[in-house]
Amino acid sequence: MDTTLINSIKACKVHKEIMNDLVENKIVKPGVSINNLVNYIEKSVCEKIKYDISNPLKGGCGFPANISVNEVVAHYTSGYLKDYILKEDDIVKVDFGVHYEGSIIDSAQTFHFNSKYDEFIDISKKATNYAISLSGPDVNLGDLGKMIEEYVKSKEVEIDNKVYPLYTLKDLTGHNIAPYIIHKSKALPNTAIQYPMRMEEGDIFAVEPFVSTTDLCFYDDPVELYMINKNYMKIIKSLKKDELELFNKIFEKYFMLCFCNRWLKDIKIYDINVFIKLINKKIIEEYKTIYVKSGNYVSQFEHNIYIKSNGIIKLTENKYY
Repeated sequence: MDTTLINSIKACKVHKEIMNDLVENKIVKPGVSINNLVNYIEKSVCEKIKYDISNPLKGGCGFPANISVNEVVAHYTSGYLKDYILKEDDIVKVDFGVHYEGSIIDSAQTFHFNSKYDEFIDISKKATNYAISLSGPDVNLGDLGKMIEEYVKSKEVEIDNKVYPLYTLKDLTGHNIAPYIIHKSKALPNTAIQYPMRMEEGDIFAVEPFVSTTDLCFYDDPVELYMINKNYMKIIKSLKKDELELFNKIFEKYFMLCFCNRWLKDIKIYDINVFIKLINKKIIEEYKTIYVKSGNYVSQFEHNIYIKSNGIIKLTENKYY
């Protein structure tokens, strides 16, 4: 068994324990704030993975916990905006990561509290498992995206006496995962496009059809998530002394992992103005929050799979999703 798979299984154990805790102890519920939920998840990850501040790349959060409510699709974590309290009618996507020695588990599920969403959420869950059932060695990723889209578009749901056709979001894909790199070189489309790449033995994929009542999404503020540009070596020579000092601290702490602004506050030399300069020089890349138009619904279930020579291992197999 290769080291990446062994480490992924260790990270997966922690992820499952926390996701089960969220369900079984009703941590995600009306009346809970996004900030408190994010803090609860991230603290749980650090405790269970035994995060060591002196060796931050040994294990910890694979990325900041994302809590995306209603028309918010992804990339929202607690930050500087006014906190939000979950309500009875909300659809809540909970997406968080755990890494052990760089092997990242990236898995998500959608919570809802009103039974009128039951069918919609169930179709979303089944779409992810359908995609997984078609996965394996030598599977063409473009063909897989076509089959995912066809499956979802064959469904419709009724919510509040209105019938909605269903779609996958065009701009959002699954992806393969490599040590310390959440989005490697392969995409797993959720729509029919010409895409020649294939699943190969040893790949780890995040499978995540976003099922929605629209196929269009857009990007807007706030910006909460950041990563170091993979081409940072081409840019680093242009940095001034204070910029280089801050960049080096971020690099030592997160390497190529995704991080957020609030995580930087424990870096003693952190200066928001210097951080903005790093963004402007594009050595730090920013990721805006993703939305669908208000009035639409969106759900996400995400699993990680390992491609074997003769099939797959569903790493994030879970009795709840």
